[in-house]
Amino acid sequence: MIVSACRVTFPAQSLTSYWLGELDDRTASEFEEHLFACAACTERLQALVRLAEGVRLAARNGNVRAILTAPFVKRLQELGVRVCE
Repeated sequence: MIVSACRVTFPAQSLTSYWLGELDDRTASEFEEHLFACAACTERLQALVRLAEGVRLAARNGNVRAILTAPFVKRLQELGVRVCE
């Protein structure tokens, strides 16, 4: 599929904020309007979602090892995440 370049080129942070539902209603609506009309931004958003799903799957399968601070671990546990110490 050939995708034409976007005239706006939203930064990755904007795509992430949209995907996570962190934008206010007005901004999210404007962003969606752009996504429906822009194959390039839609493709970038889909790539971001695929990347996040891959990271999530790797973490759930125990393939990601990390050193975390105690407050961060506590917050994860409060959110219901199972943490192996």
